Amino acid sequence: MRLPAPPRLRPPVPSFNTALATVEADDSVKQTAAAGEVGDFLTARDSGRCAKGVDVPVLSVVGDHDTFFINPADRDRTVAAEPAAYPASPRVDVKVIPDAGHDLALQLNGERTT
Repeated sequence: MRLPAPPRLRPPVPSFNTALATVEADDSVKQTAAAGEVGDFLTARDSGRCAKGVDVPVLSVVGDHDTFFINPADRDRTVAAEPAAYPASPRVDVKVIPDAGHDLALQLNGERTT
């Protein structure tokens, strides 16, 4: 049985265009993450060591209101810089989904991501 993390321990992940019932359903099955896991993820993400080895075409899809990974004030610069994160990839396409936040699958307009 999976128990959700208590709300005070869960990092806030903004939901921009999501039905409250969807967020509640997602929270009901949410798992906890150890501080070490989060730290390892952030270290890998910030170092770029994972992306540098990707040698296949990449499609990066981000919501235009995703504040989890992107500062909205720097969105255009961040999106423009995304292909450089995958130097071994023969092609990197970046698609920005309008009116969407971080977790695209939970957004009311999630069909725009397909």
